[in-house]
Amino acid sequence: MLVLACAALTLAALLYVFWLTPEPARVKSAAERDRDFLEERREVLYDNLRDLHLEYRMGKLSDQDYQQMKATYQAEMAALLAQMEKLPEVVAARPVPGRCARCGKDNAAENRFCGACGAELPRPESLA
Repeated sequence: MLVLACAALTLAALLYVFWLTPEPARVKSAAERDRDFLEERREVLYDNLRDLHLEYRMGKLSDQDYQQMKATYQAEMAALLAQMEKLPEVVAARPVPGRCARCGKDNAAENRFCGACGAELPRPESLA
């Protein structure tokens, strides 16, 4: 009886894990990937500037070293921001009425939920 209960529990766990349909991964455009990379680099440079200022205030850096490193980071930041301004604006795709954002199946426009996966569909009034 114990073996049967363990087998049923194992089967239930396996069905739960493998029965779920994963959401399809959205492929990012080259402009989105470039913008993400530059935004991450910008955050790193801001963190480096904050850390540099903290180390200077704690007395770990001389004034000359601080000014030199600060100027280097600021020059990198200026170049990075100029590069970000040249990138095209990333425009989010508008959802299509009745099309499921999770699985991509087309449904009747009056449906609130996808007939294939059960995800909530975009409302027509929220699309305008």
